[in-house]
Amino acid sequence: LDEKAAGIIKNTGTIEGQNIRIGGGVASSFVNSTVNIEGVVQATGFDQDSSVDVQSSGDIFVDGTISSSESNTVDNGGSIKILGDRIALKDNAQISTSGSNGGGEILIGGNYLGSGPEPNASATIILEGAEITADALESGDGGRVIVWSDDYTNFEGSISAKGSEIGLGGFVETSSGDNLQAFGSVVANGGLAAGTYLLDPDDVTIVSGSS
Repeated sequence: LDEKAAGIIKNTGTIEGQNIRIGGGVASSFVNSTVNIEGVVQATGFDQDSSVDVQSSGDIFVDGTISSSESNTVDNGGSIKILGDRIALKDNAQISTSGSNGGGEILIGGNYLGSGPEPNASATIILEGAEITADALESGDGGRVIVWSDDYTNFEGSISAKGSEIGLGGFVETSSGDNLQAFGSVVANGGLAAGTYLLDPDDVTIVSGSS
């Protein structure tokens, strides 16, 4: 992309590869850049790790499918990073790093507690129909899923990081440096031990509700 352009990257088709990067590099420096994923982005590793890296300093909208997995059954799922200033996973979004022998890693809006090397989103929204999975399908442990923003996280979708019957549950975080709205569902159980679900907003309010 021309580095002087305020670009729009839009995928309504199918992108397949082993390591896929959409945005990043010059594109991530576009203040007004927008990445719109409505199609299919599928990374498959062949005896090596697979990855999908979607980056922009602007907005990222996902209303399609992003997956990363290993074709070699001795490996676990791959990795997916969705990193931008404002991120929205819409109702048709499906994000998966589920693998035969273990779940992979999914980072949306940042890393653990917003403290990793990845850039943090200011706002991250996961709508009700969005599905995020990092399951161990046959053996192994559940994967690792992070949903983060510095200012505002609204999580209404579903996240699964299940371990196998002979594995451990995974790790799921939906957090924000400030305001967290968490209405979605999380499963992180495993046959040997349950995993962990971390919610870490600035303040916590517990209110009465229906049974």
